[in-house]
Amino acid sequence: MNTIDNFKKESDYLLCIDSDGSAIDTMTEKHLKCFGPVLVEVWDLIEIKE
Repeated sequence: MNTIDNFKKESDYLLCIDSDGSAIDTMTEKHLKCFGPVLVEVWDLIEIKE
């Protein structure tokens, strides 16, 4: 099984992929600009959106 405990360096570079498949952290932007506003609209949470 591959774990950090038995990791063996094979290159000078390490590529890390975020849980949503991206190589950079974009989840905060997605939550603030996409998911959050739609959730507020769909669940009619305008009064408590902040």
